[in-house]
Amino acid sequence: GEKIHCLVIAGLIFSTLMLACASQRDFTSSDRKDTIQLKSRKIVISREEISPAFFSQLQKTSLQRLHAFVQLRKRPNLATKRMLEKKGLQLLFHVEPLMWVASISKKFSPEDEMVRSLVRWIGRILPEDRIAADIKQGRFYEGIIAKDGRVRLSVDFFKDVPREEARGILEAYTKEFEPRGGANGWYIVAPKDIIRKLADHDQVKWIEQGPFPFRPLNNFTRQTTHAEEVQDLDLGTGQPVYHGLSGTGIQVGIWDDGIDATHEDFKLHDSADSIIGSRLLQTNPSVGLHGTLVSGVVGASGYRSEACVSVPYIFRGMAPEVEFYVRRPWQNTVPTSPQFAEAINTYGMDVSNHSYLQSTSGRYSAIARDMDAIVRGDVDYGGATIPPRPMVWAAGNNGKWPQYSSSLVEGYFSVEAPAKNVITVGATMAGSATYPDHLEDFSSLGPTWDGRIKPELVAPGNSIRTTKLGLNCYTSGESGTSMSAPAVTGVLALILQQYAITYGVDLDQDSPYPSTLKAILIQTARDLVHDTPDGYEWNNPDTDAAVLYHEGPDYATGFGLINAQAAVSLVKKKNLREGIISSPGEVKDYQVWVSPGAERIQFTLAWDDEPDEDTYGVETNPRLINDLELRLIAEDGSTFLPWVLDPLTPAATIGDPDPITPADITPAHSGEDHLNNVEQITVKTAVSGNWIVRVSVAPGSPGLLEEPQPYSLAGDFLKGFKVLIDASRDGGVWWFPQAGPFDPTLAHQGKAFADYLRSLGHKVDELPRPHVITPELLQNYALVIRAVGFGSYSSAEINAYTNYVQNGGKLLLLADHSASDALASSFGLQFEGITRGENKLNNYVAHPITQGVGELSYIVGSALTSYPGTAQIIGQLSNFSYLDLNNNNIQDPGEPSGPDVLGLMDFGNGRIVFCGDTNMWQSVPQPLTDNVLQWLLE
Repeated sequence: GEKIHCLVIAGLIFSTLMLACASQRDFTSSDRKDTIQLKSRKIVISREEISPAFFSQLQKTSLQRLHAFVQLRKRPNLATKRMLEKKGLQLLFHVEPLMWVASISKKFSPEDEMVRSLVRWIGRILPEDRIAADIKQGRFYEGIIAKDGRVRLSVDFFKDVPREEARGILEAYTKEFEPRGGANGWYIVAPKDIIRKLADHDQVKWIEQGPFPFRPLNNFTRQTTHAEEVQDLDLGTGQPVYHGLSGTGIQVGIWDDGIDATHEDFKLHDSADSIIGSRLLQTNPSVGLHGTLVSGVVGASGYRSEACVSVPYIFRGMAPEVEFYVRRPWQNTVPTSPQFAEAINTYGMDVSNHSYLQSTSGRYSAIARDMDAIVRGDVDYGGATIPPRPMVWAAGNNGKWPQYSSSLVEGYFSVEAPAKNVITVGATMAGSATYPDHLEDFSSLGPTWDGRIKPELVAPGNSIRTTKLGLNCYTSGESGTSMSAPAVTGVLALILQQYAITYGVDLDQDSPYPSTLKAILIQTARDLVHDTPDGYEWNNPDTDAAVLYHEGPDYATGFGLINAQAAVSLVKKKNLREGIISSPGEVKDYQVWVSPGAERIQFTLAWDDEPDEDTYGVETNPRLINDLELRLIAEDGSTFLPWVLDPLTPAATIGDPDPITPADITPAHSGEDHLNNVEQITVKTAVSGNWIVRVSVAPGSPGLLEEPQPYSLAGDFLKGFKVLIDASRDGGVWWFPQAGPFDPTLAHQGKAFADYLRSLGHKVDELPRPHVITPELLQNYALVIRAVGFGSYSSAEINAYTNYVQNGGKLLLLADHSASDALASSFGLQFEGITRGENKLNNYVAHPITQGVGELSYIVGSALTSYPGTAQIIGQLSNFSYLDLNNNNIQDPGEPSGPDVLGLMDFGNGRIVFCGDTNMWQSVPQPLTDNVLQWLLE
């Protein structure tokens, strides 16, 4: 028969009818562990039991609830969690799939039948479980102990403890404390002897050292990252004119030791070179050397370049017209939620840079959890949620040896910015013809302790010339990941500027998810491959061999070197999608057409994950909470998985050499990823056809999705579509000046538009005249652009068109001649007359197609006089234009001013955008063209 397990409660065996029994089949046997390794001790669960000591304490305490370890019989879901809450047991976070930390109220009854069916074991959280090991060992790091002997501590309370209750507990031990960025975390300065007393409080979850003192992690950068092309600087007038992007309108936060506010590269100048203001948002920011260096990489104007080195603007930064919010971290250590609230809500900060230590020895510390919460937008301050904004952090300089004595790690597992939701940046060489884009020896290597890919990206970080404190000039060359991180921050400013232009949004009100910006950078990064030693490398302290990195992501360079030009181009093309997963079973599919001969397709999924609240489990436990999955599915059903890396084994004791050999450093391959909150799939040779980009929740995802999980996709959405331009009835508007047999490679009025589509990666066929339209012809194309016509279609051809759209085809219908009338009317549209007068298209209805669109010249076309209720008019000519219905060049009574000329509609499973003018499109009006393509093809 089946083996039966029975629950022992408070040391007593209940009668047979009261036994909390469950057959073996109730367990998720692959998930359950009867030995749980914590940081502080090993829990051995030899039988089903609710700890007598805990249950006795719960009955006697004056508190309304206590916190405990709880082992469940099977993985919970949201319904399970809510059922247990009704019984007085609130699941807070997991340590292992079945081992949770819970808050248990006095109304909890272990005899409840439903409780017995779900709960296998409950045990106490001991005071020593709440204290970090280095504190218990008396090992305090450099800078933690103040001159008076007090220590800097980071104290977490459980999230169900009211903040005022936490404040009251702290006030009994110290007067020096500050709320952290997380939900219920605090920084305090207090005597050592209060640590154990604090740990005796049930409300206290965790105590560790920190924050650590400010530890900085200290021109070819623009060229290497292709920001030079994005800026497109023109010095023809003697003054800098940026025809591209410069960061104007973007506010960048610099958490550092300060800035030299007197340096003229941070001033505003008029055309006569007079100072007319400052780009610093605060009136009296702190003064600091390191912050001046970092700020210059982000956005020095380069104004002093000519005076200092006789080359105008050569030392400008990545985004030379940004504004700066410069802030010292709290007690010169770390950023806090009040600082972020001020930066974003008062000064409009869009992105922040952090070129200093986040977490000593790469642990997923309180600071890392806080940064994950702030980036995700999970933190309230002053009664309002702090809006989510991206953070860029330096990876650290421990690649060859530790930079600071407080850090015990070097080589692999040495990344010191392990938070999941931040962008962590390593360093490459720049400007070396012999060793281009070589990884710098000091750059910290991944993975994180739980095996995640960090750094995600690299940027130039050696011999960087930047603004210098006190001299109103520039340094001779600075090195460190402190210099590579601000290069990424500056590129993000350029991307954000382009995002606001492309999508027509106010970034203070409608900014992209931080994960969207991470996805953009990773999708467009240039993969760095160095799989053969070249004699320049240093020996890694773990492997005692050269650091090599292969195709795909790796633990040295992440997903590659940032590429500003490719990133901005991706935003211009709107190759982005943002979405939300609300339940474990939800699936989001995106359709993509891949044309024959496509070289490759690639998609990147990123999401800002919930912070991992577990402080008790070992450092190697996975930190991923909401495990999303990315899949690419070809038309034949073939499924492609994301890049994954084989795991590396860290040292059993932090600070010892990691047991890694050169053979352990292997190339990435495809597989299941249950560690990272970034997934990327690259298909080198994609078969043609309709593909599905699928986002879903992995089976067994630890998170319960109590709150919806936003996500971001960047990829080749608008790459590889087959497009047909049907000008088979054209009388000369599209093909002009060609009069005989058409050659699409030769000049013609429609060539610019067709070539632009080709530049996006589409396969474009321009249909020669005359040509018969058939269903078989149309079904081969994802989009048909019906250009001008002087000859009519047959009824069979019109039926082919209507069936094409009905079955999911997309149509851009340009109908400015009467030959188009019959085709238009098959969709319920009626175009008439000729537009006269000013002929300016400038009255728009808010819609994704009209976002950011300015005034356009409407050459001579027709206008809509009738359309179905399912259609939406989104563009009208100015009121100084009219529709001449009888073609007498006079506006007669009944002929409307400001006629309707641009609209859209769904038709069956397809979509139509319609317009009464063709000539306007031949100049490729932007962003209208890109907007129309995205709406039709999304």
